[in-house]
Amino acid sequence: MTTIYYTNIVFNNILVIRQTVSLVEAVDYYPYGMLMERGNEIATDAQPYKYGGKELDRRFGYDSYDFEARVYDPAVGRFNQPDPLAWDTPWLSPYVYCASNPIRYIDPTGETIQFNGTEEDLLLVLDILNESVGDYYQFTLNEKNELEMQYVDGADLSQMNKSQQLVAKTMQQMIDDGYTSINVEHQSDEYIIGRNETNSIDISDINAIGSGDKPMTSIGALSHELYENYLTQVKGKEVTSAHLTASSREARVTGYKLDSLNRDFNKPIIVLYPPNGGSVTVIHK
Repeated sequence: MTTIYYTNIVFNNILVIRQTVSLVEAVDYYPYGMLMERGNEIATDAQPYKYGGKELDRRFGYDSYDFEARVYDPAVGRFNQPDPLAWDTPWLSPYVYCASNPIRYIDPTGETIQFNGTEEDLLLVLDILNESVGDYYQFTLNEKNELEMQYVDGADLSQMNKSQQLVAKTMQQMIDDGYTSINVEHQSDEYIIGRNETNSIDISDINAIGSGDKPMTSIGALSHELYENYLTQVKGKEVTSAHLTASSREARVTGYKLDSLNRDFNKPIIVLYPPNGGSVTVIHK
């Protein structure tokens, strides 16, 4: 008989329904993954995959989750083995789960960039990334919307320009060096381009900027927002510091330096500074 799994946005299995539409399992969780007591009206052991979509081992009265590379104990919110990338975050315990913030972060495999959004919006993200690296690399999303990057067979990487090289290097670094979650939205009324506090980007704003030799480009803005989120989520940087570092990276992608701390996107005019001096005034919206 077919079984249907319903998950929430962080891949926790919360409902399990048979094809006959009889509810066979419903699970509530504490933030770190412990199962909440529901009484006896609905089973919570019809199948083993629970929090984060991971297998829960309940043998010998000890609950632990198989997170592929490590075993996770939801009772204490810690892994039983150290993080293999612990040297990148020396301010965090190597056993900590999701930087002790499971409400904001998830960690399905430990190494990836994962996008959350509609298929149409995610395709826009891929279009911008793929245009930025020409025919040298190919970006795709797997079934979990995790970003993957492949070398194009036969491509001569020595012909890549500096912007293409930097985008490829930056994206490969983020893919290999920890888990970054990005919420992709469309025409948000609450922010312009991106909001680090909610791990969000507005792909319609980013796509509207376009490409070319100019102070702001779609790939410049997208790489800035992705790198800034990577720095705060994976490296644990404070938001302002991450923003300044990402702005510097964006300037290297576009060839133009922007006023990092005084970009008021709620006003129609933004002042930008080209590398050869002087000021350029552009209309954002």
